Amino acid sequence: MGQAVNITVAGLPNRVFRSRIELIDSVVDPATQRVAVRASLANSSQELKPGSFATVQIFDDRQTRNAVMIPQSAIVEPVDQPPLCLCRMVLPLKLSK
Repeated sequence: MGQAVNITVAGLPNRVFRSRIELIDSVVDPATQRVAVRASLANSSQELKPGSFATVQIFDDRQTRNAVMIPQSAIVEPVDQPPLCLCRMVLPLKLSK
């Protein structure tokens, strides 16, 4: 946790929202093979709208060698939940408890 994230939204192409990962779930869903990750953003100006498509870059400034990599084919859009963000990894992300 604590890795920096840069988020760009399709409707606001010239804006980069910055945050840090606050939570990485400790359980992998056995049916979907997904792990929940949370980063909060300030949105007092209401620029970010629910359901907007976003690109998220996750930076691991610790530069660890042992990392969990998730193939794009393992990412499944949930039918009954808000859209999932597809993350482009800048450096490998290390999941820890």
